Amino acid sequence: MEREEINIHSSQVEDIFTKIPNWITRWGISVIFSILLFIVIVSNFIIYPEVIRGKILIQNNHLNIAYCLFQIPQEQVYRIKTGNEVILKFERYPFQKFGVVKAQIVNISDSSINGNFLFTIKLVDQLNKYQNMQVVIKKNMSADCEIIVDKKSIFKRLFHYVIDSK
Repeated sequence: MEREEINIHSSQVEDIFTKIPNWITRWGISVIFSILLFIVIVSNFIIYPEVIRGKILIQNNHLNIAYCLFQIPQEQVYRIKTGNEVILKFERYPFQKFGVVKAQIVNISDSSINGNFLFTIKLVDQLNKYQNMQVVIKKNMSADCEIIVDKKSIFKRLFHYVIDSK
């Protein structure tokens, strides 16, 4: 037996089922455009810092001024300037329990020692005490460091070639 398709719907009913109403198209485009505009506006206010990561070795620490050897890539040194903020995470004191030490670069040496650069930093705040354990920053302590070299919004980071080309 051969099966024949029976057309149950008239052409007017098929038009209703297959044609998307204009109001849905207009509102859909408006909603999508509004969401994209909201994302662009919000991305202009969210600041995302640009950091250079490296290792640090404390050479001397006196009255919150520390002389340090920074082990960072040589091609990144030109981006570091006095006044940049430094975040230190000491290996001896886990930052999850003790927190981080914030510092500021005071002086940058022009010469390098075995690929390491001598910096003078001012410690802005100290580590937190944990279970009454005294936290002391001593000579030859090592830490992971993050030097914040630039603070830009996400919008400016994504579109900096368009913005800077003017």
